[in-house]
Amino acid sequence: MVRRKRKHESAARRAAAATVAPQPEQLVSATLPATHFRRVLVVAAGLTTCWLIGLGTLAGLTANPVTLNQAQIRQADFVLTGRVVDVTVGTAIIEQAWKVDDLPNQIIIDNLAETKAENGEHYLLALSHGQDGSYEVTRARLPQRSHHEPPQFTLPLIYPTTDETTAQLKQILDQ
Repeated sequence: MVRRKRKHESAARRAAAATVAPQPEQLVSATLPATHFRRVLVVAAGLTTCWLIGLGTLAGLTANPVTLNQAQIRQADFVLTGRVVDVTVGTAIIEQAWKVDDLPNQIIIDNLAETKAENGEHYLLALSHGQDGSYEVTRARLPQRSHHEPPQFTLPLIYPTTDETTAQLKQILDQ
C-alpha cells in the first residue's frame, strides 16, 4: 500500500506542476490570438477613421457648386454683374452688363429683398423690366406637368460673382 501512495502522490505532483507553471511557449500561444485580433482591430479602426476624414473633406470641398439657371438667363431682358448697395431698397451698382448695355450706373430692383442678397456683395443678376420703369430679378418658368395648369415660376435667383459663374454665363450666352 505504501507504494500505491507514492505513485498517487507523484501523479498529483506532476498534475499540479503542469497546471501551476505553464511553459513559455504555452503562454505565447495563448496570448497570440488576442494580440493579433487587437492589432487587426486597431488597423481597421484607423483605416475607417482615415476614410471618414477623406469623405468629409471631399464632401466639404465639392458640395453645392453654383449652377446658373439657363432658362432664367435666357428669359431675362438684362444680365449684369453688380454690387448690392441696399437690399431693403433694392439698390445695386452695375459693374458689367452682359446682355443689353443701356442701363444706368445705379438701378433699383423691386424684388431684391426676396433673394438672399447681402449688402456690399457682388452678384450676377438676371433682370427683367418691372413696373414703372424699374427692374426685377427674373423668375424662371418651371416645366408644366400638364397644359391645363397655370405656369409656375421659381423664386428670384441671384448668383455670387465668381470665375465659375462668369464662365457658365459666357457659355449660356454663346449658345
